[in-house]
Order: sequence, then structure tokens, then C-alpha cells
Amino acid sequence: MKKRNYEVTTEVIYVQNGNNRIYGEMFKPEGDGPFPLVIYSHGYGYNYEEYSMKNLAKNGIAAYRFDFCGGSPFSRSDGKSTDMSVITEASDLEAVFDELKQLSYIDEAQIYLSGNSQGGFVSTIVGINRGDEVKGLFLLCPAYTIIDFNRTFGPIHGITHVINMDISERYAVDTENYDLYNEMKKYDGPVIIYHGTRDEMVPLSYSERAIENFPDAQLVTLKGAGHSFGYAYSSLVEKSIIEHIKE
Repeated sequence: MKKRNYEVTTEVIYVQNGNNRIYGEMFKPEGDGPFPLVIYSHGYGYNYEEYSMKNLAKNGIAAYRFDFCGGSPFSRSDGKSTDMSVITEASDLEAVFDELKQLSYIDEAQIYLSGNSQGGFVSTIVGINRGDEVKGLFLLCPAYTIIDFNRTFGPIHGITHVINMDISERYAVDTENYDLYNEMKKYDGPVIIYHGTRDEMVPLSYSERAIENFPDAQLVTLKGAGHSFGYAYSSLVEKSIIEHIKE
């Protein structure tokens, strides 16, 4: 990959998944490519990115961020939060993956998944499902705690308001039979997990257990960082991801 500062264009790309239309934005470096691609998945209840997609594109890496169906009160995609779970979001991400890999300027052999919190869990599921196609995973404090949702919050009956939106019992039921840590053993691509030492929402122990189950994984602990990183930590993560892809 050429070491230069690329001009960047931004394009809205919609992806269809069943009856729902997914809103997303592609940050594309100038030129015909083919470029590596990072697909970024946001966390529960919001739709922003923890590091800059535009900065990835400036470094010759195409980057796509999108809104999950029902994934937040701010979602520009179709769908309701009461129909949402990590499994439905994994379906959204797979639809996005299949659409974007066909673009002429994307290097199909270099597609990476990245996600924060719940988006990290979703990226893990799709990485496992599409192991031969996903080059690597960059996960930011992945919310593997969701497998313990009922134990932490109690069982959901009907519609329940959690944090900033309504969810249904489907949110918890969809992961009841998903053997997360055993499934991780099926994905042998490189995995980097970035996790703050002061994360009170997702304890560091969940990521420590993850790197024992992924065949090729490393844990980067961010001393003093909480569940949301903030500029200094996000800048460090962004630089690390760029360096790993360029290698």
C-alpha cells in the first residue's frame, strides 16, 4: 500500500436485508483500488464510531459504518428496537458484508470487521460464520456480557426499557443457546481486542477469557480507559488498526 495521504470521498450506501433497508456511509480513498475494507459496527443504543473512519480512508483503507436495524433511537435504518438482538444484527452485518465485497474498488481478500461493545459481539459472530472471508477482527471492549443478560438484569417479560430504548425478550432469548466461547475456537484469523482497565459495563475478564479461546488473538489493555474510550485512547486504537492492516 502506498504511504501517502489519500483524498477521501464519502458516499451513502444502502443495503437491503429482507424487508429492512440499512443505512451506511462509505469512506473511500481516491483511486481505483483495490483497497482493504474495514466494516465498523456500533454499540447498543447509539450509532457513532469510536475512531475515525475518515482517517482510515486517508491511509488507503476503505471504511464503512452503518446503523443496525433497531440498534439505537438514532438509527437511520429500518426496523424496531423490540425486534433487535445480536443475532438480528449479525444478519444485518452479513448483508452489508455481501453487498460491499462486490464493489470494484474493494479487495475481497482483505475485509476486516471492527466493532465497539455490542458491535464487537456482532462482529465476532459474523467473523465465526464467515471465517474464510473475514481477514481479521478489531474489537473494542466487546460486550460478551450479553450472554449473561438474564443473570445480570433478570429475565425480560414483554417490553422492557434498558438504558435508552425498549427491547423485548428476544434480546436475551436469542443468545441463550449460543455457546460463544466455544464458537470462538472456529475462527482462526487474527483478532485484536482493545479493552479499558476501568470498564465497568463489560469487565475485562470477558476479553481475557476470549483470547484464551480464539486461536490467534491478543488483548491490548488500555490503562485507565472506561467503556467509552475518549479521544486519546481512540487515537491509539486507530493507529494500531492502520498499522496492522498495512503490515
